[in-house]
Amino acid sequence: MTKESIFLIFKFNRKNVKLLDIGCGRGHFIHLMKKRGWQVFGTEVSLVSASTAKRKVGNNFVLINKNLEDMKNVGDNFDIITLWHVLEHLAEPKK
Repeated sequence: MTKESIFLIFKFNRKNVKLLDIGCGRGHFIHLMKKRGWQVFGTEVSLVSASTAKRKVGNNFVLINKNLEDMKNVGDNFDIITLWHVLEHLAEPKK
């Protein structure tokens, strides 16, 4: 667990926090937050990683092959949006 994730756990130490983790990988972080009572969602472009994440948190909570541009149309609000391992993979991170 990273220092940042520990900070989020303590800063938002309450139930019903709505979290979106873009690039959720195998779902370790969103699984941990779901166990704490948070409502979690994740996106992942890797089918292998996304299927592992789906097994941890449920099929309806991980969106496969969604990129940041696709997220404009989600039509939902989140308390926290994380991108732990995403920026280094973006061709134009400032955009």
